[in-house]
This record gives sequence, C-alpha cells and structure tokens, in this order.
Amino acid sequence: MIKKILLVLMLMVCANSADENTKKGEVDHMAIAIAMVYDGKYDTAKSELDLVDINSPELDRAKYYTIKGTLASKTNQHEQAVENFIKAIDETKKLVYVSPKEAQDKKRKYLFKIGSTSKVVQEIKIDPEFERNRQIKIERLYANLSQSYYKLKEYKKSVEALDLSGENGRNKSGLFAFRADCYWKVGEHSNAMEALNYGYKKFSDVQLLKQKYFYLSELKLYKAAVETAKVYIDKAGKKEDDYLYLAQMLIQAKQTEDAIMILEEGKMIFPSNPTFGLMLTNVYLKKEMPHTGATILENTANIDQKYLKDSVEAFRQVKDYSHALYLNLHVVDQKDNIKQKIAMHLERGEFEQITGLKDAMMRNGMHDDENMIYVLAYSYYMVGDYENAEIYLQLINDNDLFQKATIIRKNIEKCKVNPRECV
Repeated sequence: MIKKILLVLMLMVCANSADENTKKGEVDHMAIAIAMVYDGKYDTAKSELDLVDINSPELDRAKYYTIKGTLASKTNQHEQAVENFIKAIDETKKLVYVSPKEAQDKKRKYLFKIGSTSKVVQEIKIDPEFERNRQIKIERLYANLSQSYYKLKEYKKSVEALDLSGENGRNKSGLFAFRADCYWKVGEHSNAMEALNYGYKKFSDVQLLKQKYFYLSELKLYKAAVETAKVYIDKAGKKEDDYLYLAQMLIQAKQTEDAIMILEEGKMIFPSNPTFGLMLTNVYLKKEMPHTGATILENTANIDQKYLKDSVEAFRQVKDYSHALYLNLHVVDQKDNIKQKIAMHLERGEFEQITGLKDAMMRNGMHDDENMIYVLAYSYYMVGDYENAEIYLQLINDNDLFQKATIIRKNIEKCKVNPRECV
C-alpha cells in the first residue's frame, strides 16, 4: 500500500515538473530526481536534489519536500522522511490557486507593487478542483507519514497520521489491521479490538478475525478467543496452523475435552501432519491416560519415523515391554536401539539378555559410554560372571560410577570368599 501511494505522489509531482526553467533550457533537477527514485537510483536522486536552489522564489516547496520524504523513506531514513513529509504537508496547505492566465503573466509575482507603499488588493480565488486535489495530496502525505512513524516505533503518532489520511487510511482492510497493531503496541487493547471489529464489519476480511483471536489469547480471554477462532476457521476454511493454535488455546483454557475433539478432527483432516498426534499424546498423558497416549504416539511414528524412538519409550513407561520391544526392532539407529533394549531388560531384571548384547555394544562404539559399560559390568556381576564384571569395571573413570564400581568390587570379593552370601 505504501509503495503505491509513494508512486502516486511521485507521478502527481511529475505532472507539473515542466516549468519555466525547462522552457529556458535549464535542467529540472527535481524532475530528474523523481525519475531516479522511480528507477531505484537513490544516490543519483539525492545528488540531483542537492542541486536544487532551495532559495528560489519559484521553487515548488511542496513538491520538493515530497520528493525528499519519499527518497528518505525508500532509503530507510525514517526520521528524515517524517521531517520532510511534515514540511510537504505544511507547504501543500499554503498553496494558493493561480489560474492558467495568471501563471503566464511573468510580471505578477508579488502581492505588492514595487516602488509603492500601498498594498495591492488581490482577490483570493477558490477553485473546487484545486482544493480537491490539494486535499488528496495532503491525505496521501499523511498516509506516508503514518508509515514512517510506524518504522520509528512511534505507534501513537502513526495512528494519528493515519486518521488524517482520509480514505487512504480506511479504504483497505489491512489498514484496520495496521491501526489495531499500533494500538496494541501502545497498550490500548480496547481500541485495537474496536479497529478490528470496525474493519471486519466493513470488509468481512477473515484475517481481521484471526488477528482478533490472537489478541484475545494474549489477554488470556480464552473463551472469547476460542469462539472467535471457531468463527474464523468456519469462514476461512480449514488450515492446519489454525486447528493447532485453537487446540493450544483450549488446552491453556483447561478445556481438555474440546481440545481433544479439535485435535482428533485436525488429525483426520490433515493425516500427514504428526503435530496433531504429538499434541494428543501430551493431552492424554496429562489426563493420566498414558497407554492411550502411547498408542497415539505409535500412530504418529507411522507418519514420521523420527518419533519411533519416543513411541518405544512411551510403551516402556506403561510397562508394555513386549510391544515396546516389537517397536524397538524398527529403530534404525543402532545405539538408540541397543540402549532401549538394555533399559527394558534392566527394568525386568533380565541381566543375561544384557550380557548377550555385549558384542553389539562394542560393534557400535559404546565402549566409550561409561554408563553403558557400568550396566554391562553390573549385569555380569548379577549373573555371577565376576571375571567379566572386573574387566568392565576397570574401564570406569567417572567419579560417581567409580564409587558404585568400588561397592560392586567389594561385593565380588565377599562372594568369592562365601558364595552363599551372593545367592
């Protein structure tokens, strides 16, 4: 929107650029500057503007400051843009209508006769077309000023300038989203909501509803946010992100059953998106329904294999070891595969199964993992293979594990002296 307005402003000032200087063969630096801005040659445009005689009584100051403001805006010099747009507005307000006949009369330049002490009475003419064009220019300048204030994070001034831009500040739904954003950033939440409501009533743009339910969510007004979000989804069509955001709001509002319903619906509509399954899993875990959560996570792993490891862990947590071991067969990363097996065998006291994994552990470079080495040594100890237990205990250097290894060594010595103590 701002680019279009800037272009219109440049075209408007271009329309009057062929002045008397051009007729005399003089270079019209402002006209060249406008062309350079339009072509994106901003350095050249600035150089041309620097050549403009700002003290000339014939200078069109409104046009000059408009170009300077536009150039500053294009080059992200927003403070200069604000300064020049304000000057352009002031100069545009000062413009006086001059008829074509009067404009051709080179001698009528002043309101006072030279060499006379008496004032010349000059009738101020009002031309409706001239006034209408003046107002259009002023309103477009205010629209540009609003954007520049926004870039400077002067949001209150941005809204004030937008309000003065006439239809330029009200002729698109996005301008009400922009206005609401400014109000929101200065903490005027009710004004932000009012802007969105007015904009939606005028344009029926569902994006304004989306912005509204975001704001309501930030204010923790979850009930109102959910109601608005449902209206938005109904009108805008079903989109993954909207379903997920709505479900998250319902969870935050502790409306768990509604959240489950939305996630289940989203899961059916968007079967290739694993996020619905992950969120459902977390909801069921919070509801202390871990087996249901594990089952959903398994289904999610069928969509995306990277969640298979988590699925194994979920079934291990609910002590469904047989199914966890079945899923573990499909875990591709061998280190993860072996660690999960060891964890399940350890929980079940299946120490011989752990010692049977020794070769697989070594093949996959787990001899550097002292936690796994300790578990292997402990398993050898538990099955009575003290010799292998000693071999792997000697590989431990970690302080905490070393202390545990020392206790095992003492127990091994006792067992060797009196095997009955280890039965």
